[in-house]
Amino acid sequence: MHLNDSKAELGSKKDRHHSLGESFIGSDCFKYIVADSRFNGVPMVLEAVNPDIWDKEIVMLKGFVK
Repeated sequence: MHLNDSKAELGSKKDRHHSLGESFIGSDCFKYIVADSRFNGVPMVLEAVNPDIWDKEIVMLKGFVK
């Protein structure tokens, strides 16, 4: 599963990645995905734009796991 926030609004037909929780999708969506046990064992790829904060985004995602 590829995870990224979106610079463009829903329905814009644009695929513009953004850092998690910093744009239109927001962090709640990722919290629900990561905390949902149905996704346990599913590989997830972070597709965010700022490599300087990837480590912070990964910590944030791990913090959502129940």
